[in-house]
Amino acid sequence: MAVCTPKFHKRLGSKTRSLRGAAKRANARARDLELRIWSLLSEGKTPSAIARTVGIARQSVHRIIRRVEARYHKQIAASVGALKARQARTLEAVVDEALDAWERSKQPARRVRKETGRPGPGNSRSDSVDGATTDLTRTEVHSRVGDPRFLTEAREALADLRKLYGLDVPKSQDSSREQTPVAYIVEWGSD
Repeated sequence: MAVCTPKFHKRLGSKTRSLRGAAKRANARARDLELRIWSLLSEGKTPSAIARTVGIARQSVHRIIRRVEARYHKQIAASVGALKARQARTLEAVVDEALDAWERSKQPARRVRKETGRPGPGNSRSDSVDGATTDLTRTEVHSRVGDPRFLTEAREALADLRKLYGLDVPKSQDSSREQTPVAYIVEWGSD
């Protein structure tokens, strides 16, 4: 069994730290180079002109551009996916609320009416022994068919959900195949 001295641990730790530091610096230089190439590309420079400006091979410029595009594509796809999920939850809540309101709108309507009057058939003083008035309560129940506005709201929210997930892609004139959404792919040509 080998015994390690504190000096050995200290040397090993500093070497590991310096390697990590070198890797971080290399990553930072690579990111800086990517950013510089991307800004030159955004200015309208060709990959060949960028390669001359930066001082690296044209193929390296193409490789860096593809790498940056792939990274940004992943980030954008993740952001779009998260946004779709949030909007889908909101639309599903709208559908649930609209359908609950539809069910409530079909329940019988109750109306309670209080009337103050004198007891008796004619409600006259002569019919009343002491002339006192009484409170009468009437409950009326009316059946209802439901408010169609709630169904309209639910249908519109469901249509928005279908659009959100691309389920309502229109069919082409040839009904045997469906149209698919257009995908735009950016490819960098060689100069």
